[in-house]
Amino acid sequence: MEIKFDNITLKTSTLEELEKLNFIHKEACEFLSFDLKHDITEPYIYITDGALPPNGVRKNFEMLSCYVDNNLCGYLNYYRGYPEKNILYISFIYLINEIKHKGIGKKIINYLSEYFKIEGYKYVRLSVSLKNWEGLRFWHKCGFERIILADCSGSLFNNDYGCLELEKML
Repeated sequence: MEIKFDNITLKTSTLEELEKLNFIHKEACEFLSFDLKHDITEPYIYITDGALPPNGVRKNFEMLSCYVDNNLCGYLNYYRGYPEKNILYISFIYLINEIKHKGIGKKIINYLSEYFKIEGYKYVRLSVSLKNWEGLRFWHKCGFERIILADCSGSLFNNDYGCLELEKML
């Protein structure tokens, strides 16, 4: 898959990009370390095997490399048809610090939402940590306002974990 709009290109990630994706992945892990029970799966796994939901199949998973002005600056993972056939599930997105707060992430999500609406999907879902205030604001600005699930362990202090599963109608 390759999609181009404005100065942004989204394309299926390849092993040739792995070194740069690992660098981006390291930044993502440092940024999100406050709200993870475990490390984020390395990009190599996403490219070769995918991060599949229960009873998931590899062909429904895809990792996209995000380019701005022909520079690799992030990645996005999604799964088609989970938990229902008409739902696209975004499992992860990260853009490097240099391009944050410039509207690029919102453009990517809005464009992908339109793209998958044309493909027949009715909803996009994702999960975001309750400790990730920046992420919560971002997803709200992108139109993810319906809460599907709220899950937490403990009181969200120290190593406790909590997340919201959000949905956007296309």
